[in-house]
Amino acid sequence: MTKVSYVITLFNKQEYIRPVLDAVLAQTGDFDREIILVNDGSTDDTLPRIEAYASKHRNIRIISIENSGPSVAFNTGINATTGDFIKFVDGDDVLCPNSTELLLRAITDTCAGLAHSGIEEVEVSSDTYQNPTANLGSPKPIPNKTAIATMIEKAHFNPSCVLVRTELAKKVGGSDDRVFIQDYSLCLRVSRIADFVQVPLVLAFAPKEAGSRLSGYGAGAQVLHDLNLALAYLLEDHSDLSSEMRSRIVKRATSRSWRWAKRLENKSVFSREFRNYMLAKIGLTGPQPEKLVFESCETFRRTSTIRFPKHLTGQS
Repeated sequence: MTKVSYVITLFNKQEYIRPVLDAVLAQTGDFDREIILVNDGSTDDTLPRIEAYASKHRNIRIISIENSGPSVAFNTGINATTGDFIKFVDGDDVLCPNSTELLLRAITDTCAGLAHSGIEEVEVSSDTYQNPTANLGSPKPIPNKTAIATMIEKAHFNPSCVLVRTELAKKVGGSDDRVFIQDYSLCLRVSRIADFVQVPLVLAFAPKEAGSRLSGYGAGAQVLHDLNLALAYLLEDHSDLSSEMRSRIVKRATSRSWRWAKRLENKSVFSREFRNYMLAKIGLTGPQPEKLVFESCETFRRTSTIRFPKHLTGQS
């Protein structure tokens, strides 16, 4: 029988444990399942609360690691999976009961490598978050045979939207652990070698109030920085990317950098950011276009505090 591995990374998520795990345990569908909880060095009551769940459910496995950041925790979970598919769940998101079932049907019917749904922000106190119900909509899944072009453009979904074939997630090395935020780089890497399929339904809910989420104005720089950094590493690691895709990457990254510098620093058309953007637009990126993309990341570091995985910063 098909087996789905749920990977949930947790850092100080004590108030979300009950709705998140109850929603995973309530998933419908005819498949075996395992639930892997990666405790990323939480300092609150996250660990005792998930231990209470694990004591009652034999298919829950807890892996505790020293706080290392989202990417390392994410990959720890991926490497521990034994299922045919991995269903990711952010530590404060809840799934509709039929989320996995619909994504699994779409991915198997289309032979895609990754399936994804929509997600919506709701109040934590709402019944939608505390007791999600099945989404009974029935639109046809939408295959995407140019997934890499889609992923270069922007991050269209978060981990709670994603079901991926385990062999692909492991083949690409999971998330890029040189990048702090975990979800985009995994999907970007998979898009290079596999088709995607979209289930055009909201099948997950995120809490509006979650202060620790990588969102908001301050976190905007982190998100954009990590999008560009993931693209830079993709260029550096894969010289076999088509010239079209390489050009798309440089244009997208330099555009982000220029727009940010213009808005946050009032940079002019005489700035380095604008120069790099124009070079990308006319195709004068040189033999190592990744250099322009790495350079674009510096824009976000100037205006905001950017976090990096601990194994790269020498922190203990």
